[in-house]
Order: sequence, then C-alpha cells, then structure tokens
Amino acid sequence: MAPAALFPALALVAGAAGGIAFQSPWRPLLWLLPMLVVAAWLAWRNRRQRATLAALVFAYGCCGFVLGSHAREEAIDTPLRRAVGDDLGRPIPTRLRLTEDADSDDTLTILRGRVMAVRAGDDWAPADGGLVVSVGGVAGRTHAAEWRRGRLLEAPIAYRRPHAT
Repeated sequence: MAPAALFPALALVAGAAGGIAFQSPWRPLLWLLPMLVVAAWLAWRNRRQRATLAALVFAYGCCGFVLGSHAREEAIDTPLRRAVGDDLGRPIPTRLRLTEDADSDDTLTILRGRVMAVRAGDDWAPADGGLVVSVGGVAGRTHAAEWRRGRLLEAPIAYRRPHAT
C-alpha cells in the first residue's frame, strides 16, 4: 500500500514542473481550486475513496501548476528586463558594479556585475539584475587589471536575451 501523501506529492511536483515548463495562463486555475476542494469533500463524505483521491490529486496538481507558473513569471520579469524594455541589441548607457575580477585571455575579457541603473533618455533609472559582459579585442586586455571586484563602471551595453542552457 502506498503512503497517503504519495500521489498528492507527485501531483504537486508534476504540476510545478508543468507550470515552469509551459507558458500558459494560471489565474483561471485559481477559480477551479475551490470547486475541487468541495468535490473532494463531497466524495469523502459519501465514502467514495477513488473520487476523493482523484479530486485531491487534481487539486494538488493545479496548486503546483499555479506555483510553478507564478515563479516562472517572477524569474523572467526582472527589474532589469523592465528597465531595458524592447531596446535589446541597442547600446544602453549602464552603471554596474563588478561582482568579480575581470577574466581575460588573448581575445576576450569577461566581466560579471550587478546593474545599478540604466539611462532612459536623459535620466538614470534604477535597475537591478546580474549580467555578464564580453569585451573583445585589445581594449579588454589593457583594462582588465583595472576591472576588479567592487568597481563601479559606466558603459554602453547592448543587451540580449540569455539563451537556454
């Protein structure tokens, strides 16, 4: 015999994974949850064990889906993404604080930092988000010794969406 919490736990995990993997509206499911709870209660009251289990498993799956979808939206819609907007690919003046020393080789220098602000028009707008900047050529090598953790930089940066790994 399986533990009582096995199927609801599996449904919760599967729902969360589905909510993260698939971009779909999750708010309508909030209206379905009270109905599933009432259905599970009615099935339990009428001693319908399989119907009770099915309603509970479906409710847990919906809860997981809602939680996963909401977490996905929050992870994607960052303050930095909102500040940059649709200006991807166009250099945007950016202030960032380096979180690591520059990593340099013969052809490329990598900077990792935290964005403090971006300039939208004439004003600096606060923005928060991590980023990795690639600086190619001689310019990166000559300045790499100056780019140390904690340093505040101001530079035009062309943003792009990160690729899935």
